[in-house]
Amino acid sequence: AGDAPPAEANGYAGDTPLAVEETHRQEAQHREAEEAHTREAEVYKKQEEEEEQEDAHRQEEEQADRREFEEQQACNSELDEEETHLAASNTEQAGKARQSTNNSMPQEFPHRPSVATWCTIQPLRQFIRDADLHELPTVNVPVGVQDSVAASIDKELCVYPGFTEHAYRLVFPYEDRFAPDAPHLHTVMPSGIVETNATLRPQKEEGLIAFAYPQSISDELADSPVLNRADGSVDDSVPVDNSPRTLRETAFVWQREDGTNALLQTWPTNLNEQFRKTFEISEGTNPDSEKFQPQAVSEFQEAMVRLFGPAAATCPILFCHKKTVNTSPAVVGISEEVLAHIKQHPELMRDLAILSIDSEGLGFVADGTCGDDTKFEKHFMLTPGEQCVVYRKAGWDT
Repeated sequence: AGDAPPAEANGYAGDTPLAVEETHRQEAQHREAEEAHTREAEVYKKQEEEEEQEDAHRQEEEQADRREFEEQQACNSELDEEETHLAASNTEQAGKARQSTNNSMPQEFPHRPSVATWCTIQPLRQFIRDADLHELPTVNVPVGVQDSVAASIDKELCVYPGFTEHAYRLVFPYEDRFAPDAPHLHTVMPSGIVETNATLRPQKEEGLIAFAYPQSISDELADSPVLNRADGSVDDSVPVDNSPRTLRETAFVWQREDGTNALLQTWPTNLNEQFRKTFEISEGTNPDSEKFQPQAVSEFQEAMVRLFGPAAATCPILFCHKKTVNTSPAVVGISEEVLAHIKQHPELMRDLAILSIDSEGLGFVADGTCGDDTKFEKHFMLTPGEQCVVYRKAGWDT
C-alpha cells in the first residue's frame, strides 16, 4: 500500500527528475518558439495589410489626380461656353456697357504709355488660369484693407492681399510690315462689348496681343450690331459706310467648322525695349503647348490673316510669358456681393482705384493713371450671378 506509483503515471517512464525537467524546458522553448512565430506571422500579415492599404490609397490618389486633370481640361474647354452663356443671358446690359465703355476709352494709341494702372474685373475661372492668389492673412496690408479682409472671412466672397500673375500671351508684331494698310481694330469681349475701336497705323514696335487660350461667343452676340460714328464711339444709328454691321462681320468673330463661334479678343501693345525686358519671348516656336494652346495659336493667326490679308500668314507669332507679383487686393466672389462689399469699405475702394459704384446697374468706374500721371476713366459692367475677381491692374500689355 505504501509503494510509489510507477514512473509511467507521470508520463516519463524510467526518466530521472533531471530528465523530466529537461523535457519540460524543451517543451516551454517549443511553445515560446511557436508563439514567436505566430507573433511574427501576425506582424507580417499586418504589414501586408498596411502595404495593401497604402497601395489602394496611392491608386485612389492617382485616380483622383487623373479625375482632377480631366475635370480641369473639361473646365478649360467649357470656360468660354459658360462665359458666353452668361453674357448671352445679359445681352441688354452688355449693349449698354458697349456704349459706356467705348465712350470712355481712347480710340487710337499712337503714343500710348507702356505703364498704366486701373481697376478691372475678370471671371474667376479665367483669372485663375494665369494667376495664383496669395494666402491669407499677410503682413504689410493697409489697415482699411485688413478690415475688409476680416469682414470677408466666412462669407461667400474673400479679399486676398494680392496675387502672382503668370501672363502667357500671343503677340502679332505687325509694325510697318503691311504699310500703307491701316486696318481697323475692334477689341471684342466675350460679353459682346467692344472695348476698343482703333485704327492700326503702320509703325515700328506696334503689335497686337491676345490670350493663349481659345475663346468663344454666342450666336446672339455674334450677330449683334457694331455701330460706329466717325469719332469711334457707339451710336444707335445706321453704321458708317464700309464698317462691319455685326460682330460676325469683323475680323475677330467667325463660325468654326463645329458650328461654334470663334472669338479673338486682341488689343494693341508696344513691342519696345521695356516689353522685351519684362517678357520671355519665343519667336515663331511654341515653347509649351499646354500654356500656349495650339487652337488659340491657330485662331490668332487666322484673325490676323482676316485683318491684314494673306501676307500675315508669313509673319511669325511671338510666344510671350511674364511673371508679375501684384500686391493690390483682389476681391473674389459673386458679382453682386463683390460690389456691395467694396462699397461698404471705402479704404478698399480707394486702394482699388474705383471712383464710383453703380450697385443697381451692377457696374463701377475705374480711376486709371497712365505712366505720365495722366488720368483716365474706364467703366465696367459685371455679369449678374457670376464668380468674378475685381483687382487693380498694372500695365497695358496683359
